Amino acid sequence: MTGLSGVRAEIGGRWTPLSGGLSHHVWRVAVPGAPDLTVRMTDGTAAPPLFARDPDAEWLALTTLEGTGLAPRPVRRYPHAVVAEYVAGTIWDGDFPAAAATLRALHARKAPKGLPQAPRCAVETGRRILMHCKDRSLSAAMPDSSPLTGPEVFLHGDPAPGNIVMRRGQAHLIDWQCPSRGPALHDVAMFLSPAMQILGRGRVATSAECDAFHKAYGPIPDTATAPLHWRMACHCQWRIEQGHEAYRPALQAELTALARSTRPR
Repeated sequence: MTGLSGVRAEIGGRWTPLSGGLSHHVWRVAVPGAPDLTVRMTDGTAAPPLFARDPDAEWLALTTLEGTGLAPRPVRRYPHAVVAEYVAGTIWDGDFPAAAATLRALHARKAPKGLPQAPRCAVETGRRILMHCKDRSLSAAMPDSSPLTGPEVFLHGDPAPGNIVMRRGQAHLIDWQCPSRGPALHDVAMFLSPAMQILGRGRVATSAECDAFHKAYGPIPDTATAPLHWRMACHCQWRIEQGHEAYRPALQAELTALARSTRPR
């Protein structure tokens, strides 16, 4: 039994749909006498160009991090679904030092063999995203395509505010659909991204909040964020063309940050 009906029959319990991504479905499952579960099942449609949907990589990350508190406890791997223990708590509440401490702890761990490598050239990724868009005017704002530097670390891949759960003052990372190996700036820039902050909490992080994050995280080998701002802007344009108007202010915020990051000092 590998389809949804088979998985539901095998696990049992009460299934409640959760908000998920573009190419998977997520449920919270209440099983009598046991901790609640999260079941994530891919539906076979194309993943967003920026975020891979790789259940094999997700399972590898969860099993590698079991017992660390950094990720949900893995429970069962099906051909098209990953089952993990549900992380009870509240969505990230603006505690920047807590988020920084969790990302720093993740990045300090050795990435397992088998995780995909994150691209070092964010501009090239942005170009590929624009190829899926009708409006490609963002090409005019494309920054220099210098590759990201820094050592290869264990990356969550999508540590947006909505993918962080707070419990007893600690930040826990959920939604591990696209883990990878690469420079730490990938995760740091994703978390602090103006677009992701707007979508996750309604506003861009202030300078004081960013400073609090960096103080708690520590030095980052590469701080050249312009390519990552441009890549995120391209992602926002793609999402807008997919009918998600909430990304329009996110796009403008990312372009503002891009202009600031490329301004001569």
